[in-house]
Amino acid sequence: MVEGIQRAGVPAERTECIPNACDLELFRPGTDGSRVRAKFGLGDRLVLSYCGALGPANGVSYILFAAVIVLRKIPSVVVFLILGVGKERPK
Repeated sequence: MVEGIQRAGVPAERTECIPNACDLELFRPGTDGSRVRAKFGLGDRLVLSYCGALGPANGVSYILFAAVIVLRKIPSVVVFLILGVGKERPK
């Protein structure tokens, strides 16, 4: 992205790339989620998560379209978890 902005004429000293990231100590694959799974009745289901902005530019509607397709086929296997704030949240 930075290279494209600079090719458009913005000087390098006026551009900065801030990568997306998360707290790797809080979100790591080996975390025991059994307490949360029990609290929300998730059982063994696969939890597909999106945590982030819910604005028009984020394409969150695609998650909803995917959820409809997946949940029609295997509703007892998968649960979708969408967390965030933004204009598209009511959807």
